[in-house]
Amino acid sequence: MGTLVWTTPTQLHFQINRCDVFAVNRNHRERQMGETDYCGGCASITVDLGEEVFAGEEFQQRLSLYNAEVSITGTGVQIRCFISAVSDVLVLEVDDQREAPQPIRLTVSMWREPVVKTGEHVAHYRFSEFEAGVCISQQFDEGDYHCASAVAAQVVQRGEAVSHLINDRARTLVAPTTSGKTTMLISSAASFSREADVGAAAVGVLKEASEQSYDAHRADHTQWWHNFWTRTFVYVEGENDGNHHKERDGESHEGIAHFMACVRNLHLYNMAATSRGPLPPKWNGSLFITDGDKRQWGTQFWIWTTEMLYFPLFAADAIDLTDPYFSMYLSHLPDCKRAAQQRWGVSGAFFPETSPFDGPT
Repeated sequence: MGTLVWTTPTQLHFQINRCDVFAVNRNHRERQMGETDYCGGCASITVDLGEEVFAGEEFQQRLSLYNAEVSITGTGVQIRCFISAVSDVLVLEVDDQREAPQPIRLTVSMWREPVVKTGEHVAHYRFSEFEAGVCISQQFDEGDYHCASAVAAQVVQRGEAVSHLINDRARTLVAPTTSGKTTMLISSAASFSREADVGAAAVGVLKEASEQSYDAHRADHTQWWHNFWTRTFVYVEGENDGNHHKERDGESHEGIAHFMACVRNLHLYNMAATSRGPLPPKWNGSLFITDGDKRQWGTQFWIWTTEMLYFPLFAADAIDLTDPYFSMYLSHLPDCKRAAQQRWGVSGAFFPETSPFDGPT
């Protein structure tokens, strides 16, 4: 589960994405890219603060790689959030210290019509509500293929009840107007089995998470990340770093070694944040897409563009993060053996450069 975090003057924005959500599999009958060949996205989330708090000089947004936590400062508000390293839940805290607090609105919405049929493929969205929050589920069906996901959201606040606003493609939870801290939880679940109730699974994650405070969640979350960062460390200092400043071909190279160390840390963060599920992250957008679930290069995996995400992990003592990559291609092996015989008349295994998540036909 992952998301980018971005702002407009009055709102926080999230798109909840997962690495195990695919609209179609290898037996999909429509081959025109973009019609139904989409993946990853589950739901859109906005948190509206009621006025332009993210437009003034006070506005800052920072991501701590060490804690895997976002902190945002606006006019009269402080926000922090993270996706837990130990559970599929986004934990969000809004500290409203404005002189005149506004209601906080958490909206969960879909980005297509509730039912979309394309040939034999059907994409279906639906909402369900429970006492403390709202849940949106989507499912994809074509022949024997089925994939479903769900996102549940809840405002955790004692006292006055949270109200619900409803329209065809969105549900909004309105938190009571009050100063101080409000915690919001957003969970997700997915399955390829028609027998699974992904909505109940997402709500179950949410109910368990609601028993802990933000700081309690954060303690479990940062413990995982701090252990991850202590595995290995590289400090790089070049001749052009520090006080040693030189010019080559008219270009300054001061700090380039430090920059490369930062790039290494960022890559490790991205992989630890995205490559711990049943399937590897898609190379074209990973878990950070923001405009629905259509991808310019479709949903198939290119070996070349996927494997180069994983090459650095061996030297970084992060080999466990390669499990999704090798597990996916290992699951393709029986079909790749058949492909070698069918297409080339040889024994062995033929792995196409490009194939769906479930292997070649």
